[in-house]
Amino acid sequence: MPVITSKSFLTSHNFCSLCNIVACQAFISQNKFVASANVPDITSKSPLAHQHDNSLVKRQSSPQTTVSRPTISIGKAASEFIKISMVQIAGYPPKDIPINGQINLFGGLFYGTNSSQGDTIQTVIEGYGSAKLWRTCRAYPGQWCIRSHAIHGCCLFQASPDSAIINHDDQVLIEYEKADGLGGMWTQSLWNLGPKGVDKKELWKFTKGNAPTKLLSIRTETDGGVRGSADIQNYLNITMTMATEEPKLAATLVKKGNVHVDNMTTADGGRTWVIREIAILPMLEGQAFSPD
Repeated sequence: MPVITSKSFLTSHNFCSLCNIVACQAFISQNKFVASANVPDITSKSPLAHQHDNSLVKRQSSPQTTVSRPTISIGKAASEFIKISMVQIAGYPPKDIPINGQINLFGGLFYGTNSSQGDTIQTVIEGYGSAKLWRTCRAYPGQWCIRSHAIHGCCLFQASPDSAIINHDDQVLIEYEKADGLGGMWTQSLWNLGPKGVDKKELWKFTKGNAPTKLLSIRTETDGGVRGSADIQNYLNITMTMATEEPKLAATLVKKGNVHVDNMTTADGGRTWVIREIAILPMLEGQAFSPD
């Protein structure tokens, strides 16, 4: 099990693209990290999942990764999230993604006030150029890869050792749930429901991170010449469970860009909130991958 020194860790992984650069460099300069060859917390996975050799990986490939509009954020309230459930439909990726290009679609949980503290919990639908797409999950152009991720503090980044292929019309059920008690861990559970939403093929469960999270953010990230999404994205039946009642949570919703968000509703005084549908319109009209 190799020990990665602060200098080689910073040079080879560029994790500072995900957080406050100064805080990250200071943190790395005082620590050494052990690269684990596997993550034992995977309790169930599909036989179609592609396994990686190393759980310590980066998702962004360079510090120039940007968060593109549109974005939707909910939270920064008094209570914290303890469970999130949503169905995500990615649509087609952009056509002709450059060799170093990437686009990431996700709804993730964040600490919400300081990017160098707490844990970030997120399952990401990832699009790459054809070579990296194949290396990541054995997918072809027009398909996506999906992986679960946890970021600890500003700098320590872990991904599930498994990834899977997602088609443009697959409905992916994603659940984040925090175990009870002090130090309870987050588990990310994934199922592919298929294009009609009637299958329920479990992909895996990934358990990492235990910090409180107070912000749900639905984002599109791009890099390497990709300028945005090219097809409509849908998030269905977004269900948010809070640690305590949060009757004014709907007032914290902020949306930017060309999006449609159904009204947030609660039937129990603010402990559980539901959004029936979020539709995110494409940024790049006419530039989606075409199977023809």
